[in-house]
Amino acid sequence: MVETRDSAEDPPEFRAALDALRRATTRSELVLTEIPSPSSNLAPYAVALAADVSPSGHASDSELGTGRFILLHDPEEPDAWGGAFRIVCFAQAPLETDMGTDPFLADVAWSWLVDGLASRCARYSSPSGTATRIISTGYGELARQG
Repeated sequence: MVETRDSAEDPPEFRAALDALRRATTRSELVLTEIPSPSSNLAPYAVALAADVSPSGHASDSELGTGRFILLHDPEEPDAWGGAFRIVCFAQAPLETDMGTDPFLADVAWSWLVDGLASRCARYSSPSGTATRIISTGYGELARQG
């Protein structure tokens, strides 16, 4: 697992969450890297990770898939959060055009998230999010990319 920030000044709850992130097991083709956290106006404590699906382990965004995982902690428990922690995730992966035009793709993507949380017995509250698809058409030198 990736080494994450560690400060004795962090609240015990946040340090425990960082420790849990360090102990997490991931798939072998997933490369995790700590990246700069969002500004402190989102939360007083945060850690951000980049994830790339990459057999070669290159550092840039992967053509196979890329994502971000941001753990926010605010001991003041903002009302909109429903608790002291909030997780923000972003995932991007290339799809075949026919799959991208499937009207149920957004529902399937959301169910993958909820099913994944359930399969790991993850405790959570107030799930919310969006599923966005972008279909591009390339021309000239970019025609091969779609």
